[in-house]
Amino acid sequence: MNKALEPHRLHFGYRTRNEVLRFVEQAGDESLLGEGAVAKAAARDLQLLQKVLPKLSGSRDQLQRPLRQLLGIAMGADAEVMGQIGERYEELYAALLAPGSQPGTASGLAALEPAYPRTARKVARMLLELKTVSYSSYFE
Repeated sequence: MNKALEPHRLHFGYRTRNEVLRFVEQAGDESLLGEGAVAKAAARDLQLLQKVLPKLSGSRDQLQRPLRQLLGIAMGADAEVMGQIGERYEELYAALLAPGSQPGTASGLAALEPAYPRTARKVARMLLELKTVSYSSYFE
């Protein structure tokens, strides 16, 4: 994640990295987020949402590329899937907002299962905001 943000000068520092790693490591200790790998994935998702995304705000020129890279990471998607998503952020956001409630669509976006669903949903929302008003912030 940090490597995706670094070329855009949006990366985070060692304290944030250490806090995220500590939280993820301890995620399964109390079984609040599940067990084992499930707990660690849920913890990473929460930390991306709580520690990384709130630091991102700016214009379309500043954020579109880094947010698309973050979306690819959150979706666990390769270049082909990201090409399929294109700039259809509204459709993607709707599919992520109500997973499982929509039957598979011709576009296939409803069938995507993100690696980090909370983060993917928020990044899709931020990209949709960038597309419509040319500015986005974690805080709407």
